[in-house]
Order: sequence, then C-alpha cells, then structure tokens
Amino acid sequence: GHEIQTKRIKQEIALKNHNIDNLVKIYDGGYTRLDSQTYYFIVMELIDGINLKDFIISNSYDQDFIIKVLEKLTATTEQLLTKKQIAHRDIKPENIMVDNNKDIILMDLGVLKLIGVKSFSDEEEKSFVGTLRYAPPEFLLRTEEDTIDGWRAINLYQIGATLHDLIMKKELFYDKIPYTNLVIAIKDDIPNISNYNISFELLQLTKDMLAKDWKTRIMLVTIKRIQDVLSIKPTLDNPLDQGIKEIFKIRSEHE
Repeated sequence: GHEIQTKRIKQEIALKNHNIDNLVKIYDGGYTRLDSQTYYFIVMELIDGINLKDFIISNSYDQDFIIKVLEKLTATTEQLLTKKQIAHRDIKPENIMVDNNKDIILMDLGVLKLIGVKSFSDEEEKSFVGTLRYAPPEFLLRTEEDTIDGWRAINLYQIGATLHDLIMKKELFYDKIPYTNLVIAIKDDIPNISNYNISFELLQLTKDMLAKDWKTRIMLVTIKRIQDVLSIKPTLDNPLDQGIKEIFKIRSEHE
C-alpha cells in the first residue's frame, strides 16, 4: 500500500548522510508516476563486487577473511543499534556485498526497525519478516524482546549464521526441506560447524552465536570475547599446533 511504502522509504532516507562504516550509503528515495503506474524507489551507492553468497561459491579465502567479515558486521550492527536505535533484521550473505577490494558492505535496509517503535512493515508484529533460514528461534516465533539487548541477540545469531556459511561453504540448514523441517531445525537442531583450517576459538564463537536461547547467546558472546577472537593471529609453526591441526582434519573428514 502507498502509505506503508512511503513510510518505509522515509525511514531509509532518514539514514541519508549516515557515518556508519560498511553500511550502504543512501542518497534519495520517493515515488514517481510513469505510464499510469506508481513506482517506489531508493537511490543507493553502486557497489562494484558480488554478494557474499556468490563470493563463497566462487572464491577461495582464509580465516583472515572470515574474521574480517565478523569484525565489519559486528561494528556496523552495533553502531546501528547504539547510534541510531535501529535493527537491520535481515543480515545474511545475500545482503552483504564484497567489493573489488574485498571490503564488506551491509545492504538492504528494507525491513529495518526502530527499537521500541511499532513497525509498520509488520504492523501486528506477528507476521514473519526477513529470511527464515537466518532467523533465530525467537524471531521465527515473534517472541523477540524489542530492546537493544533483544535485537543485539538477533544480530549475533544472523552474523553467526553468516560465519557458518563461510566456514562450512554451504548454507545453514541447507538440507532441511520442506519448509516444515526448516522450522523444526531452527527451533531444535544444533548445526555442525567444523573446519580444520579454522581456529578453535572462532569455531566455538560461531557455535555460541547460534545458541537457541537469546539470553544465553548474549551472555556467551560479549563484545570483549569477539574482540579477543578478532585479535587471533593463528600460527601452526610448532609441533603441538600442527598436531591440533591434524586432529581437526581427522574430525572434519570423519564428520
């Protein structure tokens, strides 16, 4: 409807001239009539690159790149929460661009929400918005808490789901079909996350980011813990480290 679409555009335009790093720039928006049709539009910066989903399929990368994705997404979503009181609500590889310099840009602000303000994109706050595969249980069931901590927990889950795809090189719950099995998996299944080229700390952090209970999630995944993982400089120079790598390789192949 005209009213809701106009409100959505105005909400996105409110981010015009924002100073949040690694968030797509918004220039303008509105609607126009052409051949008796009404067209709604948002004008954003053009990013030369590909989305992260396609990047995972078509490129090789190492742990440093995965840590970079973690760093950029965490910083960007935290700034949105604390500076603008905004939840993105749809963080996933398809909504993340990797530009030609391999920098990370978070895209698609179509279902963003002002924290503590009733959303007009789901006015009854009962219908699901975003992308089911990357939704935590509380967002699937629409029992999320409309606070900074509540939305931080959802951000952490969606970033963790993105890290899962990077580590495993396949989508979270990729084999859960039809729709009903995906819903059950989101509520109950613990995804396997293993890769002998990835540090234990990063693997465990990703698992904890996908914790089913949102309060447990934000208790386990603190800003300090993320910063500790970001500072990891993995080395496999000594025999003990090499032995650990071999154990992870055997486990990964077995799984």
